Amino acid sequence: MKITLDEWRARYILEALRVCEAQWSATAKASDDEDLQADYGNDIAKLSIVYDGLEKAAVEAFGAQVKEFSRQPIPLTPPKASGF
Repeated sequence: MKITLDEWRARYILEALRVCEAQWSATAKASDDEDLQADYGNDIAKLSIVYDGLEKAAVEAFGAQVKEFSRQPIPLTPPKASGF
């Protein structure tokens, strides 16, 4: 199967994978169940493989900014003159 994504969709998927990984990691760390920890550990390892492949392809297609998930507003003030 081949999937074509534009930049914003790739960014959202990358971010969602990171959020999922963080949630699974927190769940595994909070549990005393060794089987559950092992299951989440295996799933996190597989998720990392998916993330790494998508990240590489997205960076090649859109540049490193595709990995930026900040919710900070972009400043709308123009830059200061450089003094030429």
